[in-house]
Amino acid sequence: MSKSKAMFGILKIRILNLFQICFTRSFSLLELVISMAILSIALLGLIQMFPVGLRASKHAGDHTMMTFLGQQKMSDIEQEKPETSTTSNEFFSSPYESFSWRYVVSSDYNNINNMYQATLAIYCNDRGDTRIEEFVTLYVK
Repeated sequence: MSKSKAMFGILKIRILNLFQICFTRSFSLLELVISMAILSIALLGLIQMFPVGLRASKHAGDHTMMTFLGQQKMSDIEQEKPETSTTSNEFFSSPYESFSWRYVVSSDYNNINNMYQATLAIYCNDRGDTRIEEFVTLYVK
């Protein structure tokens, strides 16, 4: 029994010493100022990354929408199968007003009769910045 009391006493002394070390040591004002400066520089870098991420997200969304609209319009062209060389240019309806399209159909692709090439360009106009996606397909009439 005396051995367990001795172990408990040693443990109690060590815990008290640990609390004394933790509470008697503190940071100086200079250390706090330096750590705040480092933290503020790191936070400034993070804050500056938000507009870049938002712009990249917007461009990715526009690219996805241009691809979707291009596939839809290209299937319309393939169903219509215009026979003569044709050029058309229009805007998409609401809610895609910032997107427009233009297609050109040329006949006799590589001197092959009844083979047509349709080239479709989707334009995205966003605050003066115009991006273009092009799609090309061949079809037989």
